[in-house]
Amino acid sequence: MNKYQFLKHINKFKDAIAITILLTVCYILYCLPSVTKGISVNIPAVITSAYGILLTYFLGRKIASKKYGIISGLILASCLEFVFAANYSAFDMLFAVCAISSVYAGLYTLFCSYGHRRFFWWSAYIFAGCAFVLKGLSGLLIPVLGIIISYIPSGKIKNLFNPLYFIPGIILFSAVIFLKHPLDISFHIQLYPKFLIAFLLGFIPWMFYFLAQIFVYLKKHAKDTKMYFEKFLELQPIKQFMLVNTIFLFVILFLSFFFKTLLGTYLLPAMFPASMIAGKFWFDYIFKDENERAVNISTLLLNFVFIAAAGVILFVCFYLINFNTHLPVIFAIFVLLFAAANGLFVFKDKKLLHFLSIISFSALLSIILIKFLEF
Repeated sequence: MNKYQFLKHINKFKDAIAITILLTVCYILYCLPSVTKGISVNIPAVITSAYGILLTYFLGRKIASKKYGIISGLILASCLEFVFAANYSAFDMLFAVCAISSVYAGLYTLFCSYGHRRFFWWSAYIFAGCAFVLKGLSGLLIPVLGIIISYIPSGKIKNLFNPLYFIPGIILFSAVIFLKHPLDISFHIQLYPKFLIAFLLGFIPWMFYFLAQIFVYLKKHAKDTKMYFEKFLELQPIKQFMLVNTIFLFVILFLSFFFKTLLGTYLLPAMFPASMIAGKFWFDYIFKDENERAVNISTLLLNFVFIAAAGVILFVCFYLINFNTHLPVIFAIFVLLFAAANGLFVFKDKKLLHFLSIISFSALLSIILIKFLEF
């Protein structure tokens, strides 16, 4: 067997390899930090988190490629808010994956074959029912408005009311909510002006790269936004997907200002479209040699924030508070080493190593922070 036949044989197992990588990351991030408490404590959150990450991978794989899917899945898996929810908040994580599954099942009907559309629409109604059971009316609006508003550019709104999809969907939705009627479906209005800041902090360390992707998009395509809506069906699937994800993200951000609920309820669903958007940014950077200037600037800003944070931590440890543990000092040194490695990989133009270093940093950072909070 020559090397080309070997590579062709290995290609058959790419999905299995990608899933193994993602599940390994899940284990490191969601099981190891709480191993001293007993892994059984957070099994529900770990299972739902892994499902959300695999959903992101398979969706990205179907829309664009396996590489895009695994990059987006790794970004989602390693953002701080997702890691903390996987360790501490099974309920919010379950709601997030139900709401996201509903929206993405509905949006995927724009990309799948006609014969499969009904199954995805029915799935959207089932998951919407689950979101309603978990959070009441406020939870239902994320999948409903997320699908409807994101569907507008396609010009296929009438599909939402196709009897083949709508009637069985309503029956399935009703069946789900009658299995367990929500205890509280009251609607509250409250302004959360700090939500955007909380979202960006929860998306560390990918925050600057996400903002860079938004900036790059506006710089390149702001003048063509009207064309994106008028000629949606003529766009490449990945561009269609980026458009509906961007709209969906803004729907979540908008809804966050109108509900009196826990911040994590809307912070977690927002991580999914944000990861898809940031995943496109990194995919273009690694495999298409695009966005290099944006990555350099984003890395510089990220390093500046981490160096400043490390400096503050060391100052507090040595001059203000005498901790009974060395974890804060170890954490500060670790952050400084990461910043140095991050800068080195950019300087040496090691794109893939740069991406993997951020994933590794996120894993270790999350474990240290969770152990420190436990202490």
